[in-house]
Amino acid sequence: MLEALIAERATRRTEITTSLVKLKYATNCFFEPLSHKQFKKALYVGVGHGHDALLALQTGIVENVVGCDPFLENDGNGDRDWLALTTFINNNGLSERFAVRRTSAAEFLQANKEKFDLVVMADVAHHMWVTKHPLNTSALFESAVEFFRLLRLAAPESYLAFSDVQRHGLRQWLNRLGILRGCVDYTTKQSHKQWALAICAAEWKPLAMQNYVPYNLRMLGKVVKGRMGRWTVCDRYHMYFKN
Repeated sequence: MLEALIAERATRRTEITTSLVKLKYATNCFFEPLSHKQFKKALYVGVGHGHDALLALQTGIVENVVGCDPFLENDGNGDRDWLALTTFINNNGLSERFAVRRTSAAEFLQANKEKFDLVVMADVAHHMWVTKHPLNTSALFESAVEFFRLLRLAAPESYLAFSDVQRHGLRQWLNRLGILRGCVDYTTKQSHKQWALAICAAEWKPLAMQNYVPYNLRMLGKVVKGRMGRWTVCDRYHMYFKN
């Protein structure tokens, strides 16, 4: 049934292609450093289409999910994504385990009284703080720090799983030259160090950092998980923090 939801989105977002197999691979990679933990309630900031949250529920990584997202068309998700996700939840008896709040993350956190033992921010931070300057030199840095402080209040004794896209590297350079095609605007992305500065300034403790190895290169996982992969074929990274 999740395959049908993925296929439906693909008909609307033709620049994005994925499959259930690739999505499971990405989910396993993302949660690998936390695989020894069990989470009762996870907050997904910028839940979007919700495919990754649904898989986390299905595989038992988390027991319950709350996802917040304003579902704005200019951020890549809109009315149809909200309707598709909420309809899927209701039709599959998941309404007791998966709540979707149509609001910005900041507004949700300011009114929130729930507590979470996991916060997930997967490829969403660059939508919340958009700048072509390094984050720590921009006027947005303090607002990012304050947001991560709000997350700490909602998630005492918890973990933060964070992913985003690296600004610089061979793959990004080839994309700018037009040799590689893609829909990612790397000029507005931040390095892992920039996000770590904001998160650690909010007093989260860093645990680990790793590259996301693309599905088609998974056989090279051990070779490209380090710095070499970060500057060549791996444009996405995962970071983990403890409150």
